Amino acid sequence: MLNRSVGYLFQNPDLQIFLPTVKEELSYSLRRVKGLSEEEIAKKVAECADLFELKLSHTPSTMSYPKRKALQAAVYYLLDRPFYILDELDTALTYHSALTMIRHLQRNGAGILIITHDQQFITRTGGRIYQIEEGRVSER
Repeated sequence: MLNRSVGYLFQNPDLQIFLPTVKEELSYSLRRVKGLSEEEIAKKVAECADLFELKLSHTPSTMSYPKRKALQAAVYYLLDRPFYILDELDTALTYHSALTMIRHLQRNGAGILIITHDQQFITRTGGRIYQIEEGRVSER
């Protein structure tokens, strides 16, 4: 049941995006949720695309890296996991974009674990900070 409790956003979004359009990518996982009609799926997908500033007709493989990161986050937004691991979310994103994605994912109180090398970014998240150095974990 770990896959239904934790969303792991890989450092490279291309490892999690595989369908030909943004609409298909966002719709795919919702079609596996029992009880959702095609109308409900379409509504959720459209709202999510607006929230993450994505165009449903766009082809993910031709989108910019930041837009592919946004698509990756949008997929998990729709899956609504109680916990997310974000591996180098801030890579190629502005701090504002990355922090906005985090806020979207936290909308229902989800816990977030961020893996990053960017100390300035992590201090802006407002959470606890742990550092691994020479094999030791310490709180900063």
